[in-house]
Amino acid sequence: MKRLFVILILVYSIGQVYSQNKGKTGHIDITALYSSMPELKAANEEYMKFFKELDTNIKIMEIDYQTKVKFFNDNANTLSDFIKQTKEKEIKDLQAQIQSFRQSAQDELTKKQASLLEPITKKAKQAIKDVAKEKGYKYIFNFNENNILYAESSDDIMTLVKQKLGVK
Repeated sequence: MKRLFVILILVYSIGQVYSQNKGKTGHIDITALYSSMPELKAANEEYMKFFKELDTNIKIMEIDYQTKVKFFNDNANTLSDFIKQTKEKEIKDLQAQIQSFRQSAQDELTKKQASLLEPITKKAKQAIKDVAKEKGYKYIFNFNENNILYAESSDDIMTLVKQKLGVK
């Protein structure tokens, strides 16, 4: 009976040592981390400068559009049919140009934001990874989103899961 008790204690002790060596888990509020990085303020300033530049161009185009519409409305009764058609086409073309510019500007703003934030997120994630390795963390979760931000290398089971699901 004593042997069984000693064996159980030994197995329990080995299990405790093994579970302690598995590593720690940690968490971080990555949004708060980004907000605390000085690079974010500079990126926001550059983004706003670019935004204002695009916005100014749109406003200039809109003023031109409004001027042409006002001229057309004020003088429609005195213009020849040919001039009316020309002015109407000019107004429609300008309207399409403004719409196209707005869409392009939105796309450019999205690209600019991504290009400005990419080095910040890369730097933050590298720091998280470095701390995790230095301090023996196996997993780091994003506190607000419960996302894994770091995990030690593991097997990619994508192929096995696809096989299980019958997906090619």
